[in-house]
Amino acid sequence: MPNAPPSDTGAAPPDKTEAGRRLRHRVAYVLITLLLLFIIVFLPFAVISLIGDFREQDNPKHAIATIKGRPIDHGSVAMDLIGMNEWEGNVTVRVTAQQECDGPCRWRDRYRFISFWGDDFQPSDRPTVEEVTVPASPPVVTRTFQLPIAGDPLRYPFDHYALALGVVMERLYPDGREETLTLAEAAPYVTIWVSARIPRINVAPLADPGAEAAAGQQRYLFVDVVKFGRPLYLQVLTVFLVLLVTAAAAYAVFLRPLDQLIINAGALILGVWGIRVILLGTTLPGLTAVDLALWSVILFLLLTITVRTLWLLEEDSGWRMLRTLVRQPRSSKPPKPPA
Repeated sequence: MPNAPPSDTGAAPPDKTEAGRRLRHRVAYVLITLLLLFIIVFLPFAVISLIGDFREQDNPKHAIATIKGRPIDHGSVAMDLIGMNEWEGNVTVRVTAQQECDGPCRWRDRYRFISFWGDDFQPSDRPTVEEVTVPASPPVVTRTFQLPIAGDPLRYPFDHYALALGVVMERLYPDGREETLTLAEAAPYVTIWVSARIPRINVAPLADPGAEAAAGQQRYLFVDVVKFGRPLYLQVLTVFLVLLVTAAAAYAVFLRPLDQLIINAGALILGVWGIRVILLGTTLPGLTAVDLALWSVILFLLLTITVRTLWLLEEDSGWRMLRTLVRQPRSSKPPKPPA
């Protein structure tokens, strides 16, 4: 009796189903192993960076000029970088300027804070200038203002920013005269401190202009490029969390039964998007590379669920669109001519 032709039910033979399942498990095993090795290698660097950030309790202060011999008349300026808005492209500066005189002051101190760069790390045709003038009484003033910075928040947490900052000092006399002091003239008189207290931001150490004192006619008391960047632990943990949530989504769509996957799809999507709040907080309203990565994970999750559902429905519909597409490459080769 001749063998009956095989029925076209669309179901894979048991041996092929088992081989496919084993192949998926092996691929998942290799990928998870590589992910764990990556985390083990880079996690110590993140921990060291985090401990260093916790141990840094005092705000770094940088003396621009020092009082030598403490003359009777002297001034001081404390400049604090207290905030940064990446989307508006500016840094918030709080300046406290004070003037002390032996008797009535013969002049008033005025400081100009100049931002040279535009958005593209190039000198701007119209630099931003903010003025702080010490009043006659009381001879102390505090002002808060914003200066533009260069940088792009799209690359978060690997974004970098810079502020090209210059400080000029002037004296205002009662008769209306104005005198701009050079660095050599202002060094014995004024002391300037700069500190930075910006959440989730590291500020690179500022250059010491004391080495520039030889240029006696330099009109800037302070001129430097202030660089801002993210802490190392924030960069490493962001990469870890994005990779781990991607692995969790891949595990769910490939290894879990379809009925459980459909029921828990909403919770899984909310969990993926909840990672954004952990990584970015609520202070970044715009689009970043982390958003693009999480969008890709959610798109991959929903698209894979749709394809798996369509594959399952083909078994009862009698149509074989997906199976035909999968098998088409195998039959696309032309048959060999008979010998």
